[in-house]
Amino acid sequence: MANKKIIVTGASGFVAGSVVYHGAQNHTIHALSQGECIYNHDSVHWHTVEYDNQERLAEIFDTVQPDAVIHVAAIADIDYCENNHDEAYAVNVDYTRRLAQLCKKSDTRMVFVSTDNVYDGTQPINTHTDPVSPVNFYGQTKVEAEQIVLDTVADAAIGRLALVMGFPIIGGGNSFLMRMIAQWEAGDSVGVPDNEVRSPIDLISAGLALIEMATNTIQGVVLLGGLDVGPRIELVKQLAIGFGYDPQYVHPFDPSQLPGRGERPETVIFDTSHTRKVLETPMLNIEKAIPLMLPFQAKG
Repeated sequence: MANKKIIVTGASGFVAGSVVYHGAQNHTIHALSQGECIYNHDSVHWHTVEYDNQERLAEIFDTVQPDAVIHVAAIADIDYCENNHDEAYAVNVDYTRRLAQLCKKSDTRMVFVSTDNVYDGTQPINTHTDPVSPVNFYGQTKVEAEQIVLDTVADAAIGRLALVMGFPIIGGGNSFLMRMIAQWEAGDSVGVPDNEVRSPIDLISAGLALIEMATNTIQGVVLLGGLDVGPRIELVKQLAIGFGYDPQYVHPFDPSQLPGRGERPETVIFDTSHTRKVLETPMLNIEKAIPLMLPFQAKG
């Protein structure tokens, strides 16, 4: 595989950390973040830039002349987005529009990272061609941003991520697995919604798949989810067993009455048959994903 110059936004975040780490194995990564460099690697060049600084973004594009952009940066906290519409829109939609315009101007491939929250949770299974109907503001921003990318950039792909499980590889981010293990280590039980059905993907496979999407020619929507499907509480029990903890320390929890909580789709299961045709990166079940996650547990 030829070395590519790839811009990765939101580089200090949870998913982007996996993209930067794995991308640097074979490509030159230009990491964009509002914060200072947190990962030193010969193949990673860090750029500190505010998401709304179009002039600085244009300078980076002109200097780097990237082969592809993987746009991961977003406010992905559903509840925060629900209570901070203006900020969520500015980051999730306006920033995407700026990058899409730069990709169009420079004829650069763009991979946009989206979410399973674009679906309303009423279908037994979702395909990459199903209509979208988000039930929360976060999902609404992602739907609008997806359309901007597809309408603006000639060479574009959308990677819709299922629930992502894993430990931070570089930087931090929203790792539910890291929080749960900390509770188990303390001897506490973990409350998990039992009404949400998901098909989670591990962080390593997510990063590898997004790098592959940036370096191939697939266009349109690709669903990135794992092969295990079930209520979140049962999936978490599988994770507990896999990491050596007693699944009795997982209990059902109804978060619907929490103040300021955004609505979640109930059932979002990805049909990844199309994904497995267009990508070489395998979509895994939890049993096979755990050995990939273990080396990063200490870092988390």
